[in-house]
Amino acid sequence: MKAAAVFESGAVSRRGEARWTLPAAEPDRWLEADAVVIATGGLSFPRTGSDGTGYALVTALGHTLVPPVPALTPLASNDVLCDAAQGITLEVELTLWVAGKRAERIKGSMVIAHFGYSGPAALDLSRHWLRAEGERRVSANFAAGETPESLREAWVDASRRAPERTVRRHLARWLPERLGERLAMEVGVSADTRVGQVDRERREALIVRVTARDLGVSGTLGYEKAEATAGGVTLTEVDPATLESRVAPGLFLCGEILDVDGRLGGFNFQWAWSSGTVVGRAAAR
Repeated sequence: MKAAAVFESGAVSRRGEARWTLPAAEPDRWLEADAVVIATGGLSFPRTGSDGTGYALVTALGHTLVPPVPALTPLASNDVLCDAAQGITLEVELTLWVAGKRAERIKGSMVIAHFGYSGPAALDLSRHWLRAEGERRVSANFAAGETPESLREAWVDASRRAPERTVRRHLARWLPERLGERLAMEVGVSADTRVGQVDRERREALIVRVTARDLGVSGTLGYEKAEATAGGVTLTEVDPATLESRVAPGLFLCGEILDVDGRLGGFNFQWAWSSGTVVGRAAAR
């Protein structure tokens, strides 16, 4: 009868080509098994016990790792906006620029916090920021779905049809009031100024602030706050039907030990459950 052993911590040693030996609960006792499942997770939320042990095991057995990085972790920043607009939640478009070129764009909800930026959009962008090589920066369009051209057209139209409207009231169509006031202040415009009284130069500067403001991202909050780990064993080294290792037959890999991660929304949980089901059934055959 075949025996499947699930390994969670400690050491595993291979004997021969068809059997595995693993440490038992009792001192100086080892178990033999036909199949081993490594389901040790990644490095995120280390206080739960995730310490990367599994990565050391699979590399010792000959596997290749895509270098792990935190995923779904908040972005850190010391930008003055974080204090001035702390607690504001809104829909944004975040753009990651690498070496001056657009590398990623993500639309979703973002929370401005005292430490930087959180919420789905910021969390989803974090792994891209960490993987980027070269000079990086992140900009935000606080009027998601709008362009500089559409905002300029709306401003000109408001100046003609409602010249008494204030900058505060005009920006409130797209932004929380406190954020609109802050962005206007950054370009030297009082939020109480009437839209028709703002000169073209400052109007254009404010539109840029609304649609492409640099967020001053300096890093992330790392594994301590990460909801997942990106990276792991490259997928070419496992059988896609069973997730059995092609490097060490009899070894099955699931969850974050493999180079699979998804955006926010339960996809990483689903991968853990689904891959665990696949390897459990395959290892028990």
